[in-house]
Amino acid sequence: MAAKIGTSAGLPPLLRRNPEPAAAALPGGVAEALDCQMFWQEHGPPHFHALYAEYEALVNIKKLEIIRGRLPKRAMAFVLEWASEHQTELLEDWKLCTQRQTPKKIEPLE
Repeated sequence: MAAKIGTSAGLPPLLRRNPEPAAAALPGGVAEALDCQMFWQEHGPPHFHALYAEYEALVNIKKLEIIRGRLPKRAMAFVLEWASEHQTELLEDWKLCTQRQTPKKIEPLE
């Protein structure tokens, strides 16, 4: 797994969501290897960390664009589609994390 960006004093991630559809939807196991996380004590703008193999990208939840880092094209397209479908939930979870509360479960991409 890639090194965490912005883990804020080494705190563990509060949000681990694998936005995975049926395995057949993405050949090559892209969905199974994705991990999306949020951390306590993060800085704005609202974002999450998308991890794939040795890659990591910070994704702005409001603008649905990369703030920092990168992912392979296919993995990034998948993450952005999932984030677009769950943008409201991601913003709610961001707010919960900033208040040191446990985020709610976000369903995988269908």
